[in-house]
Amino acid sequence: MKQSSRRVHRFAVLGVAAALALGVASGAAVVLPADDVRAEDVPGAVAFFDAKFAVMAKGCADKLFSVAADAKAQQFYQFACETAQQVIDDWDPDHAGARELLGFIRPPKSKEWVADPKANVQRQNMKNEKEAQASFDARVKKWRESRAKVDQFVAAKYAQIGAECAAKGYDEQAKKAAERALALDTDCEPARKMLGYARIGKLWVTKEKAAAITKASEGKPVEGKSKLEEVLGVSLNKIASAHFRVEDEGTKDALVDAVKGLETMYAYYMADIGRDPTEDVFGGRVLELCVVSKKETWDKWVDGVSGFKDKKWLKESNTYRNLADLRTGTLRVETAEHVDTRDPLLHHAAHILNYVIWRAPKTAWIDEGLAYYYTVKIQETTRTHCVAKEDGGYAQGPAVGGEKDWTVSERWKPFLKNIVVKKSDVELRKILNTPLATLDLPSSVKAWGVISWMMDAKHDTFVAFLKEMKDWKENGKEKQEDVLQRLFGTSVEAIDAEWRAYAVRAY
Repeated sequence: MKQSSRRVHRFAVLGVAAALALGVASGAAVVLPADDVRAEDVPGAVAFFDAKFAVMAKGCADKLFSVAADAKAQQFYQFACETAQQVIDDWDPDHAGARELLGFIRPPKSKEWVADPKANVQRQNMKNEKEAQASFDARVKKWRESRAKVDQFVAAKYAQIGAECAAKGYDEQAKKAAERALALDTDCEPARKMLGYARIGKLWVTKEKAAAITKASEGKPVEGKSKLEEVLGVSLNKIASAHFRVEDEGTKDALVDAVKGLETMYAYYMADIGRDPTEDVFGGRVLELCVVSKKETWDKWVDGVSGFKDKKWLKESNTYRNLADLRTGTLRVETAEHVDTRDPLLHHAAHILNYVIWRAPKTAWIDEGLAYYYTVKIQETTRTHCVAKEDGGYAQGPAVGGEKDWTVSERWKPFLKNIVVKKSDVELRKILNTPLATLDLPSSVKAWGVISWMMDAKHDTFVAFLKEMKDWKENGKEKQEDVLQRLFGTSVEAIDAEWRAYAVRAY
């Protein structure tokens, strides 16, 4: 088997003058990027790009090969072969190390690489039987992290070429270089900015959408007396943004930050599921959120606003959501360490988004898990929960799992790791089928852990699952776990085992 060091489309040879200027031997093969990058729109643009690309090629090839060699040393033969092949395909068809790793030799006086019949190239990752699975998984994770760092290095090089092309007025080459950078590192800031993106929190969007999101999050005070104030007989601070209206008995200054957090969460939520962050899912309406500080005011809200039948229970629960009318009410929970302002607003707004987009309340683990996920994504903590009525009340705390106080979210990861190690966590299959009225706090936190893991590691499959669950009927042909197993291609127990391994490793 022969392989040429010159490839149509992906590889080319520099001209003599350019090659000599770069210190490259005349006639030597140099990898150039695909033709879409090299399309010439300005005289000299392609030659300039090619020259810059050739300078970076060797360093990038060597960086990439270093992780291939490391993979081989750890018996990650699949990773080693895949990475070595990328060195050859994308950077240097004559890279001796990569060729040898893949079992090629170059006969004397030949320009062709041929398969070495004596080579024994292994292409499957291997694990020593004596090594614990957790140890093996940790090594794989560490290798993947080193590979990601190389991708970031190469992306930075592409972004640098893009900047130099832009400075010369070679806009097409600058754009393509930036696009290549983002293909390797979606968070490459120079490339993002070169392509006209702006950052909103953790989200990159076009400048136009960033401006729209920023404008949407600029809450404006609402003047005059509201109907809610008339019913409650108190004065409330009122603020409204594009998608939310908040009336709060607390401090006025906190509302500006609260509305900004709500709009940022809205944008994150939409972007996570592949929808335009500026899209209006409320159909021209706004979500109304009320937070009161006194029990007597909350009781008035329940009697005069909620429309809920079991008013005695609702007064004890401290929160209520009217999904159809886009209205929520909450009694602020104050503790020695913390006074809620944004927290209940974010939590309940996430629940409303779950309903509007996914009809999620029929699946409690998804509804509560996503509410935790987006609240923590915005403020890195949460104290609000909506779980079993008999465990500390609905949306109030503390509710206790064993001897641990699960109401403090900063403790969730070590708590989850502890119960997984002890094999005392509730099985995922049981959590899937537990209604909100009996979902205890530790189980809801495990739901958050599983959903957070899926959003990061199995994002597209999980979003596809959410889309199917929107139209899922409890008494339909498929059970919820059947849909999950079909889309993930494995059993609920296997998914549970994979998450448990991740929790032990990562938490």
